[in-house]
Amino acid sequence: MKKLIAILLLIPTLINASELDCLATNIYFEARGEPEAGQFMVGFITMNRVHDSRWPNTVCKVVYQPGQFEWTEDAYSNRVYKGSELYKRIIYIASIVMQAEEIKHYGHYFNTTHSKKKSTVVAGNHRFY
Repeated sequence: MKKLIAILLLIPTLINASELDCLATNIYFEARGEPEAGQFMVGFITMNRVHDSRWPNTVCKVVYQPGQFEWTEDAYSNRVYKGSELYKRIIYIASIVMQAEEIKHYGHYFNTTHSKKKSTVVAGNHRFY
């Protein structure tokens, strides 16, 4: 993983700040209590949707599409503490995800408390299929 991060940081990329913020905010609310692997996976899932013709073609439109991410529906839970060390770390993770040239396709993910399906990868409370 450290080699991948080092390589990705060398790739010159212009990242749209508002798209980065939407991705980081989604990772924050979907996986802030998860290990870094789970945070990366939520980022990759979001980006997979952006690149899939069945979904909107921007990060912000994917994240805020009605009914997709529960936290976007709850006005009281979506306060991000952008100055926190956790959010700074998640911004870093989101920037790596956005720079990745090849995104692994994990399919759909569900919180482990809501699904009985057989998972392919488990990270914290999330199962990826």
